[in-house]
Amino acid sequence: MRTELLEPRLCFSDLKPPQADFRSEVIEGLRRPRKTLSPKFFYDPEGCRLFEAICDLPEYYLTRTEIAILTEHADSIAQTLARIFHQPHEAAPQRHSTTRND
Repeated sequence: MRTELLEPRLCFSDLKPPQADFRSEVIEGLRRPRKTLSPKFFYDPEGCRLFEAICDLPEYYLTRTEIAILTEHADSIAQTLARIFHQPHEAAPQRHSTTRND
């Protein structure tokens, strides 16, 4: 995963980087003063399926809450990013609706 710091408070990560060499990434992460391993190495396909099922449980409100926060503040986020990248801003489309109040 490639991460780029654009401003002191903003950090973007490439969520679809080219396929990496597992060994190289693990060695690189473990050589750092603060050891790190990418979470992409923690789950096999079954683990991913189980995690997605957990996220859909009523008890696991984090994903729904995150979506609700991002949806509510999408326009402000887009304006901030547009200022950073000096591009004109268009209102963000409303993609998700939340029906639960957690």
